[in-house]
Amino acid sequence: MKINRNKWQTDFEKQLDRSEKRQLSKVKKYYKGEYKKGIESFVSEGQTNFALLFDDKDLLKIYRDLYTDIGLRFAKWYAKNYDKYLTKGVNPNQYVDQWTNKFASFGTAVGAQRVTLVSGTAKKTLIGITQQLMRDPEFMSLGNQQKGRILNSQFSRYSKNQAERLVRTEATAAANFATMESATTIFPGAQMRKEWIASFDDRTRSTHSEAGSSDPIPYNDPFMVGGSFLMYPGDPSGPAAEVINCRCSVAPFPVKGAQTVGEISDINFGMGGGSTTGIGLTEVVSAINATLSGVGDTVVESVLNTVKEFKSTMIDKFSEFNIKIDSIRGSSKLSMVEYNKINNKLSELFSKYNFAALENQQTVKLSFSSGARTYGFVERYSVSGNLTRINLGDLLKDLPSRIRVSESNFTRRWFSAIDADKMFLSTPVHEMTHVLLHSSMKSGNQKIALDKIRIIRKNYYDELKRLKEANKIKQYNDIYIGRYALHSFDEFIAEAFTEYNLNSNPSKYARLVGEVMDQYLKK
Repeated sequence: MKINRNKWQTDFEKQLDRSEKRQLSKVKKYYKGEYKKGIESFVSEGQTNFALLFDDKDLLKIYRDLYTDIGLRFAKWYAKNYDKYLTKGVNPNQYVDQWTNKFASFGTAVGAQRVTLVSGTAKKTLIGITQQLMRDPEFMSLGNQQKGRILNSQFSRYSKNQAERLVRTEATAAANFATMESATTIFPGAQMRKEWIASFDDRTRSTHSEAGSSDPIPYNDPFMVGGSFLMYPGDPSGPAAEVINCRCSVAPFPVKGAQTVGEISDINFGMGGGSTTGIGLTEVVSAINATLSGVGDTVVESVLNTVKEFKSTMIDKFSEFNIKIDSIRGSSKLSMVEYNKINNKLSELFSKYNFAALENQQTVKLSFSSGARTYGFVERYSVSGNLTRINLGDLLKDLPSRIRVSESNFTRRWFSAIDADKMFLSTPVHEMTHVLLHSSMKSGNQKIALDKIRIIRKNYYDELKRLKEANKIKQYNDIYIGRYALHSFDEFIAEAFTEYNLNSNPSKYARLVGEVMDQYLKK
């Protein structure tokens, strides 16, 4: 297939302009409101301590909503325009909820990385200007009403500029991330290529123009842009010099012979305008393309079509490892995409680690239901040690306490850090770690593994203590696994192993624990 680059970029920028207009209004209003609070405080009290302004939680919500709203628009836009060229259309509207979860999680993760800087910049602007004015005798001689009018006028400009910078940077990232996500609902990533299409703006960076003049590359490969690797224009992991105010787009397209949800016409493909309503995801292909964290091993993923089929698969899967499932309680919060990803993750764990050593004499109740006080749990009889209940949870909401962020203070994150798009896999992996440790009781290798992990745990605590005493905040935060890991030795292992499995860049001690588990508890 060929991309009509001009038509694609024209319509992309048209959709982007519409998206930005709505977000700019909301973000600018927020900035003006926060600056107004600071101005009123300064005028009435003459102080410049505005620590309560530009709260991280408020900014996180801005990021989450922006990525969700813009993401949905562009995911629908891409699917709608491909729908015209498929003999079997892309039309499961009910899966828009899954998009929403995906984009909200990603927006929260991006926001967690950036809100400290965004908040700090806004506060620094406010404090710097007010302190400067406090040294101006003419300004200080004015009445409060006149001071407020001058400050409001000046900060109105700052509100506009800072809101525009935030929205325009994140809008491009949200749009291109959503385009990539939407593309993989129609074609497997391995059967696609993508092009970088530079914006028409005469201020387009030369590095972006150069990327746009290069040949298409495999879908899962990064673009080389000015010496940096970016998966798509606006990629939040890229350097600011290549990301801020970028208006370029990514155009994913299938290779010849790619498998689709229908037959695709041989046409000169270019995105047209059109409605952005009523288009959802195809869950089957999305499930096939679920990205699972492997630790290097390849697992063939299965596709389940119903909850009944999922339950039957769970009974068979656990029974292979001497765990007889008595009953299964599913969850209405989990879609078939989530069920498929959980199934494939469990298949990966079962295929790699020594669960077969378990000799459980008790039937087990399996459930997927997080509660108000627990995300999941594993229960055993205290005398026999037999497993009786395994709850792998159904939590789909964002967990900021599972995201590693750059903080100015020693972190108090509750859980180990994992990738934003793997949030709902955290409870299944955590609880199955407990099952693995229980099932390997009769294995001599488990004792070796546990002894080694005890040493790792001691070294972890010792290093945390040294770094805290030396006030080395960044180094401390970089290795911190989470408060829940302090609960017990078993929870330390489960949290570290969860991070090792679900973080694309696990921290030092999570990696060390995972490597020991690989060495001694693999099949």
